[in-house]
Parts: sequence; C-alpha cells; structure tokens
Amino acid sequence: MGIHTGEAEAKNNEYHGYLTLSLTQRLMSSGHGGQVLVSGTTENLVRDRLQKEIDLQDMGEHNFKDILQAVRVFQIFAPGLQEEFPPIRTLDILPNNLPTQLTSFIGRNNEITEVSRLLANTGLLTLTGAGGTGKTRLSLQVASKVLDTFSDGVWLVELASLSDPLRLPQAVASVWNLCEQPGRSLDDTLIDYLRAKSLLLILDNCEHLIDACAQLVTALLI
Repeated sequence: MGIHTGEAEAKNNEYHGYLTLSLTQRLMSSGHGGQVLVSGTTENLVRDRLQKEIDLQDMGEHNFKDILQAVRVFQIFAPGLQEEFPPIRTLDILPNNLPTQLTSFIGRNNEITEVSRLLANTGLLTLTGAGGTGKTRLSLQVASKVLDTFSDGVWLVELASLSDPLRLPQAVASVWNLCEQPGRSLDDTLIDYLRAKSLLLILDNCEHLIDACAQLVTALLI
C-alpha cells in the first residue's frame, strides 16, 4: 500500500490533483507485497495519533518519476505486518545519470507516448528538429518514464561541448569510467562492455558529430 495526503478535487468535470494521485501511485509501486509505505506529509499528520503498537520507520528521502522534489518515506510497523523487505524501487536504486529536472514537464503527451512506443520497438531512435524545440527535454522525460524497463540503466552523454570527433568514444566511455586497455581500442572496450547489457544510451546534441556518432552507434548495435 502507498499512503499520501494532498489536495484532489473535481471542478467542471475536470480532475485537479494529479501530483497527489501520482505520488500515491509511485509510493505504492515502489513497495513490495505486504509493505505499507507512507509519505512524509501523511506521517506529519498521523504520528501523534497512532496507537502505541504502531510505528513509522523513517526510510529517508527518495526520488520518484515525475515528482520534482525528493520525498521522505516511512514504513509502517505493526503487529502482524512483515518487517523485512528489499530496498524500495525508486529512481535512487535504478542506475542512471539523468539530471534532475527543476521544472515540471507540461504538455506534449502525444509526443511522449509516440516516442515511448517507437523506443520499445527499435534499437535506434533519432529525434530531429530545429534548435530550441525541446528535443533534449523530451528525450529526458521519456527516459525517466522508461527507466525501470532497462535493467542496466539509462545514460546520457552530452556532446554539445565536444568538438573533436575522435574523442567521441572517450566521451561515451567516461560515463562508466572505462579506460583504454593496452593493445585494444576504446571502441572495442565499449563494445565488449555493452554487449550483454540492457540499457538506454542517449547521445545529445549530435549535429556537429553526425558521422562519428553514426559510426560508433553502428558498431555498438552490431
């Protein structure tokens, strides 16, 4: 179970309270069978009203998809409830280097749905468009939504400041702290490292490195 407290109301047949509902759902999904999780907001409201045999254990702050700020999470301890569980499933335990988004992502639901659908059916997906149209933010939003479908994580390589195409393999390898090995090219090291992994690699701002990116991606996908 996931328990959270917040505003939610219907006005003129429209529902207002998405964040409340979303966080409640995220709490529930992050837990395991038999586990009851409570948000810090709810904990503040109920702690002084709990019966003596019920306790709330502080599990620290956690980050959830589509929730801008970290949320303090508590687990309910009570007679008859299981107490030991694996770590809760939040963004904190899923491997990634995605930057924290400081503002909400509003609109473009159709684009998010379409990109997610295409991504599920291909090994390579390219987003194109004029500068400033939001390709990066869209890709990051989709990446955060599909993060839990890639067991080895989602990884962003920012290429805007890279001017030398020959340094592309190094830029990608640095995400996992890979170094060139004696007698082997860095390309080969990357290929061997990624061969058995299930992950999403995002190459952002590729327009000035198109040929180099095409060659590297082709090698990684073979």
